[in-house]
Amino acid sequence: MVRVATLAAATLATLTTLTTLGTFTLAACVAGCERNGPPTRGSAESSSRTDAADAAPRSPAAVAALERALALDAGALGNLGALGHGADLADPAALAGAAGNLRAEVDQFKTLDDCVAEHAPRDAVVRDALEAVGYDTFVRDACRVLEAARSSDARRCDGIDASSLRLHCRATVAELAADPDACPWQDPADRQRGRDAACVAVAARSPRLCAGVDGDLARARCVAVARADARACDVLPSPADRARCVRAAERWHDVLASAGDRGSEPAMPAPSGRLEVSAAGGAVTIGDLASEVAHGVVVSEELGGVRLVVGSPGEPGAGFVAASPHVAPTLAFELVLPRAGSGGGDGGGAGAARVERAELVLPGHLPMPAPYGSSKLHATVSTLARERGGPAAVSIRGQIDGEGATWNVHADVSTFVRDVVRGRLADLPAAAGPASTGSAAAARGR
Repeated sequence: MVRVATLAAATLATLTTLTTLGTFTLAACVAGCERNGPPTRGSAESSSRTDAADAAPRSPAAVAALERALALDAGALGNLGALGHGADLADPAALAGAAGNLRAEVDQFKTLDDCVAEHAPRDAVVRDALEAVGYDTFVRDACRVLEAARSSDARRCDGIDASSLRLHCRATVAELAADPDACPWQDPADRQRGRDAACVAVAARSPRLCAGVDGDLARARCVAVARADARACDVLPSPADRARCVRAAERWHDVLASAGDRGSEPAMPAPSGRLEVSAAGGAVTIGDLASEVAHGVVVSEELGGVRLVVGSPGEPGAGFVAASPHVAPTLAFELVLPRAGSGGGDGGGAGAARVERAELVLPGHLPMPAPYGSSKLHATVSTLARERGGPAAVSIRGQIDGEGATWNVHADVSTFVRDVVRGRLADLPAAAGPASTGSAAAARGR
């Protein structure tokens, strides 16, 4: 997909500069790629494709090298032999001609065996390295991406050993099918974090949703692909990064060039946030919460209402280390807007919301969770769209008790909805009145 389209260069830069098999084997042991197997191929399902794609291909970056190798997209395999003879792949010129054409490759795919025969690396150094790390099915797994894309069946991705390549496969199927709901979860263990942001943007044919992608390179690449316009890469200061971005745009161009006018999308609200905190009789501390909502928020529809999380609120009693004196003041929170106040058929919502968790962090202080003791916070949702790209605005006022003091808190945040998660119980009839706090966990559609 977007984040892995430039990885042929990164892979080959590593393979051709490692001077011993021991170094490469260590990279395999550390990075890992197999769901269940020896240490050289161990990796968690939730591994992020973004980290692998955004890392710069500097040799010998052993830890990141194998992950980049495993996220290599199938269309680049034909360039293994040509590029594997000492080329400096940090040089943008080395990426010339390496883009391929994803649309043509998918359309021309016949069988898995034919694909493997066509794209098998013919460079002895590359073959030796792949065999040394025990990933002799690498080319076959890469070809499974085209097989899944050709059949529009993400289940064909399940046979891929490498978690990063498996997630890339599922994202590619969703993007080609223009089905953002089929994009892989950012964290399969916590669906409230939403789906992969770049996959959602490309699958939705919505460049504006690329604002939800973290990282300058990944975000520019997302825009260039979703807009089918390599000029979006011009914002990147590094020539090497621009070359990777342009390659991704060229590779996906024929897939997305006919998706219509992307300039007609309505503008999304600019993320902003302000926090004011003061103890009784003390000075007011000002914090900027814009970074907490810079990439949007995920809305989860549940039986009890609509759930929204800003930041990463901790559990009560979980923080035992005081924050640095130089840390910025922040407030993270999780709230539920009851279904009775979720608005009409326009997908919007407003009203009083229940704060289920919150955590205040101040310089030099222990994290202060709420609700706890006599702490009381009240949230008001002024707008909360239940569609991607729509606005979300929340205000929180009240008190949090911590370190022998009562802190007055006032926070306002405004941002956009990055993703919408509909739980298993979300479509059932609403209960007679707001759900109780105790039933909230059971209502989450995970």
